[in-house]
Amino acid sequence: MFTVDVTPYNYRYETSDGTSRQEQGKIDNPDSENAALTVTGQYAYVAPDGKHYTVTFTAGPNGYQPKTSLGQK
Repeated sequence: MFTVDVTPYNYRYETSDGTSRQEQGKIDNPDSENAALTVTGQYAYVAPDGKHYTVTFTAGPNGYQPKTSLGQK
């Protein structure tokens, strides 16, 4: 049997062009056969047309589930 101890993680960055990302990940049910990584976060960017987009997401046992929003120019 091989066991890996995974600590929850968290990271964030922002670049000078307005792109940013933040994310948290954790193992749900770590001591069971149903152990799964769940990641939540968001990323944002400015499109070539000057519009600001933000995507908030959850990724885990139910797949990748994004929600997109459009901000002001």
